[in-house]
Amino acid sequence: MKNILLIFLILVCMPILTYGETKTIICNYDSYSDENGNYKLKEKLVLTFIIDKVKGIAHVIGNEGKDRVRVIPSGVKGSISFIEITGTGSVITTAIDSSGESVLSRNIIINGEITPTQCYGECEFK
Repeated sequence: MKNILLIFLILVCMPILTYGETKTIICNYDSYSDENGNYKLKEKLVLTFIIDKVKGIAHVIGNEGKDRVRVIPSGVKGSISFIEITGTGSVITTAIDSSGESVLSRNIIINGEITPTQCYGECEFK
């Protein structure tokens, strides 16, 4: 009987134990810069980063779908960065400071020419 009760408690408590192992960060970007200046986005760009601490992996979900990203821990508490290498080899980096301010830098090559942009926004840690 004690074994059945112990198994029941483990099964009930397991979701609570694993809940703290995943971190979600939702970022909203409302402006961007390119080589010509700074502009407001017509529609906010929303990126969601999901970090699985147990597996040591992270994903970003955005308007282009879902992709795996590399987590770069910061020496400053509460700050974090991500690096994404797209299927075409473009590099996208996201830096988030401890107050939630964020810069998303895209270095995309289109038709053999680099098209750099930076988006600015805020992130919420959940």
